[in-house]
Amino acid sequence: MAAPEKEGNLYARPKRYSEEGMMRKSILRYLHLATSMLAFALLFAASGFGQQDSGSPIRVGIIGLDTSHCVAFTKIFNDPSNPQYVPGLRVVAAFKGGSPDIA
Repeated sequence: MAAPEKEGNLYARPKRYSEEGMMRKSILRYLHLATSMLAFALLFAASGFGQQDSGSPIRVGIIGLDTSHCVAFTKIFNDPSNPQYVPGLRVVAAFKGGSPDIA
């Protein structure tokens, strides 16, 4: 049998749930999380996600055809001669439903 550990013993194992041990474990956990998130962000940025071919526009749809806004937005998105033209978008669909508050 081993002798019981005394408080002054330099080689004594730390208590399992000491504040120091819990803080160290917490710091290591956050460090691991931060490192993992940084690695994921770098991989995400390096993969080129979000880059689109400049020749193909993003196809969008409009929900709610009960106001004149749908016609105005369609003209802005689809007509290159319009001064407020938004390049890279093309309205290709519309749905008459919308807010139940507007009849």
